[in-house]
Amino acid sequence: MRNTTRTLLVVAVVLLAPLAAAGPAAAQPDPPAEFYGSAAVDGEPAPEGTTVQAVLDGEVVDETAVDGDGQYGGADPLAERLTVQCAAGDGSETIEFRLASGATADQTASCTPGEAVEVDLTFPSLGDGPDGGDGSDGGDGSDGSDGSDGSDGSDGSDGSDGSDGSDGSDGSDSSDGSDGSDGGSSGAPSGGGGGGGGGGGQVGASTPDGPSVDVISVDDGATLRVEDVPGNDPVDVDVAGAVSGAGVSLRSMTVDHRLEPDDYRIEVTNVAERPTGGASALDGAEPVGYLGVEPIGTDRIRSATLRFAVDPAALPENASADNVALYRYADGWERIDTEAVSTEGERYEFAAQVDAFSSFAVGVATADVAVTEAGVTAEEVAAGDVVEVTATVTNDGAADGAATVTLLVDGEERTDQRVTVPGGESIEVLFSTPVDETGEYSFAVDGVDAGSVSVVEGDATADTESGDAESTDAESGGDTTLEEQAPGFGPVVALLALLGAALLARRR
Repeated sequence: MRNTTRTLLVVAVVLLAPLAAAGPAAAQPDPPAEFYGSAAVDGEPAPEGTTVQAVLDGEVVDETAVDGDGQYGGADPLAERLTVQCAAGDGSETIEFRLASGATADQTASCTPGEAVEVDLTFPSLGDGPDGGDGSDGGDGSDGSDGSDGSDGSDGSDGSDGSDGSDGSDGSDSSDGSDGSDGGSSGAPSGGGGGGGGGGGQVGASTPDGPSVDVISVDDGATLRVEDVPGNDPVDVDVAGAVSGAGVSLRSMTVDHRLEPDDYRIEVTNVAERPTGGASALDGAEPVGYLGVEPIGTDRIRSATLRFAVDPAALPENASADNVALYRYADGWERIDTEAVSTEGERYEFAAQVDAFSSFAVGVATADVAVTEAGVTAEEVAAGDVVEVTATVTNDGAADGAATVTLLVDGEERTDQRVTVPGGESIEVLFSTPVDETGEYSFAVDGVDAGSVSVVEGDATADTESGDAESTDAESGGDTTLEEQAPGFGPVVALLALLGAALLARRR
């Protein structure tokens, strides 16, 4: 039993000896810092799948992808956050953030071990896009051409074989390097040198020639297919008259993107005489034609400039190009600022920028001028005086309008005025007309009643004023002082009293 115990102790000592020799346990590394939050590009959520990288001392130490909500990582501890092993461990190191394309965020963060920090990142753009993979090495070059024969005399020695072309350097981008050419044998002292290896491919752009745009005519308009848009570049689409009708044709459009879009299409209807897409009839202007414009497959269009032409013969009589505008329907019609690009030739050219798509109308703003209120300034005047009548003239249309407004006295035209009223505004008009005969007269302006005026004799008016004065005296109670009845009587009495007093004093 004692031998067994001794054996167990020996085994324990042998097993524990290495641990005792190692001394205290090695220090465990600090836990990493973790980062998560939102990622925005040019004020909009970054596209799903965008790669966000954490950079420490110029080196990418971790990366993760943005989800469909524009978030990288998440508040959930199990989410795939950016993790960085801090070297200093005291928070003195700075973490930078960038996209795989190289675009750098405006924000940085301190690297503090064990902390999970929410950092909302903003990037000015998506950048130029990541480079393509290295180009494959160029293959051996083709044989060089034979050297020319030596000059007369001794035969030239056999030309040595040209050395193989060196392999092309790795291309920084995806296209393959071109093959280098082998040198060939020749009768000259030396053969042609081997061709150099092909260089790497170009910087990885989506399509060197820009986006692909196809205009496909359909029964009721056209389908505009837009593909391979590089970045968020604007795209010019030449509709080339594929959309027209009712004296209006859509010539072209320039589509501006807020973010790089996937391939998409725009459906455009022909121009019709009736509203499209459930819109109501245009109000506030006379319609020339209606059309619908709807993008499908993208929500990354910021705005579009539509260029259209109008046949002057399709405009209302006396309408000018200045009154033509594009209107957009959104729970009601909204006038879009429209520029008259050209008013020469057989068609007028216009351009308008829109920030949303729906049903559109090309319309001509009209004036709607009418008298809305009228009134007389006095209800009684003396014969021979003038009667003044005011009228409010309102233009409910969008275009400036002129109208002739007429003053009526007892239903007969007395005088008129020609006025111009800006669109959506009102002006005041004043009429002054003499009335010589007494009586009751009714006044109106363009059929809007202004009221009645009593015209009386001039003396009767004075008698009325005198009667009013007497009535005022009677209302005061008829009590008047002696001074009021005989002005100056008071001073005379005072003077006589002084003279009487003087005479009495003299007799004494």
